[in-house]
Amino acid sequence: MQARGLGDLMTPSFLLRGFRYWLLAGAILLGLYLPLLYRDWLALKKEAIHDIEWHTTSLARLMSRDLSHHRSLQEILTHLDEPQTRREFEEHVRQKIGYLGLMRLKIYSPDGRPVYRSDGEPLDDEDNSSEFRQALAGQAVTRILDPDAYTLKHGDDIDITIAETYLPIPGAASNEVIFVLEAYYDATPIINRLHHLFLPRAINLALILFGVGGACAFILLKNLRLSDRVEQLEAFLPICSHCKKIRIEQDERTEWVAIDRYFSEENHISFSHGICDDCLAEHYPEVARKKKEELSG
Repeated sequence: MQARGLGDLMTPSFLLRGFRYWLLAGAILLGLYLPLLYRDWLALKKEAIHDIEWHTTSLARLMSRDLSHHRSLQEILTHLDEPQTRREFEEHVRQKIGYLGLMRLKIYSPDGRPVYRSDGEPLDDEDNSSEFRQALAGQAVTRILDPDAYTLKHGDDIDITIAETYLPIPGAASNEVIFVLEAYYDATPIINRLHHLFLPRAINLALILFGVGGACAFILLKNLRLSDRVEQLEAFLPICSHCKKIRIEQDERTEWVAIDRYFSEENHISFSHGICDDCLAEHYPEVARKKKEELSG
């Protein structure tokens, strides 16, 4: 019996099964890739937000440390309407803003009214945004605004990415939020670094999953070919060339059985016996001769 080559195995049914396996493997890899990619993005974004918020939290700590020698920060912010207090506070804040790289600063009272603006603009823009309410509840919040989003919110045209950080300022004697600090920071370098870090991670993750998936698909394809080959080999029946008995192997035992018994046991086929003309002439010549004379007469 001649063995079949690889080309003989490439039947339409085999190719269809192989395509289904590849499609399933691709769906599984995509289902793994997207959540892992999203997790990496969230981790990098969290790190970027932490870097951005560091500047604002550092400003709050420095103000609380350097301005609280004679009066608490709460008392200073409450009396910013006094010219001397406001002048000293503005001088200190401008130094710290320049040192920390912040663009400008706003401070709000709990009712959303501004009590200080480092840009000198009028104190007439109340804040009731969701970020302000979250900060009032004691949570630091940072919102990243691209140029279009910033223009839509503030009306100013810019070409950089701005980070707005809302930071709660608790009282000295309690954890109750007494003021909310809003700082603006040029986050363009940090966002660019985030994108530069994310792209190689996305490519590396794709290569790893593609390699693992390719190896699994290769093994699966080999098993599929082997299974198809076994099915083809099982389709051949070993039969004796003389007595026509069929060989069966069961429980590590080989047995030769008659062909009618084999099909009766394996396929539940019942046989009715007769005799063909050739065997009749060979084994029963007289009967065959009489039959022939009857047919010719």
